[in-house]
Amino acid sequence: EIDFVLQKIAEPESSRKTLSVENNISANERFERNPSLQIDQQNRINITPSEHLNDEQNDALLVILSWLSDRLHHLGDPIHFSAPEQLLMFIHGGPGVGKSHFARELISRDPGIIVCAAPTGIAASELYRGRTLHDFLGLPTTCARPKILPPLKADKAAQLSVRLDGVRIILIDEVSMIDDLLLSWVDQRLQQLLLNSSPFANLGVIMMGDFLQLCPVLGPSLFK
Repeated sequence: EIDFVLQKIAEPESSRKTLSVENNISANERFERNPSLQIDQQNRINITPSEHLNDEQNDALLVILSWLSDRLHHLGDPIHFSAPEQLLMFIHGGPGVGKSHFARELISRDPGIIVCAAPTGIAASELYRGRTLHDFLGLPTTCARPKILPPLKADKAAQLSVRLDGVRIILIDEVSMIDDLLLSWVDQRLQQLLLNSSPFANLGVIMMGDFLQLCPVLGPSLFK
């Protein structure tokens, strides 16, 4: 799991914690030192820092885009390109630190490969083409909360599977409002729809939120 903390952009540079994924080198410096972090021409992914993001945000951006490029290369040529480890990332920070801004910049690189979802309609409306988890994955909305999701009818499963065609990353916002059972449902449904028994059907998973904000309506928070 990769853990990023996004700090307030407005804070003075001297008071901000610099967080990067390689020996405290900023994203721009790492890009200059590593010429392979450029544009993946084959998969048309722009693996470069964004001028609209700060160092902490660019660190997270480059990790995701580099993983995505490696994943697409493997899918296109599994003989010559090994499969990267599954991307499991948690991006957290308080209100106003730029989580939604980061998500928009990430999705702008390739909106067809990344889908956005959230536990509530209001939260989903803040995301690019965002949908609620229940709507996107056909999760139960009744009072009954089974631990094991029953299989969907064939026509419904086919309809939902189309939504996941070509998707490599699912970004889930407002993670503080998700309880352990709902997260388990997401995992189970992805496995059912993609016919893949790996956790989250081996999709890349990015979770964003702040555990000091709203708690789940039902069930315990994920950190408990």
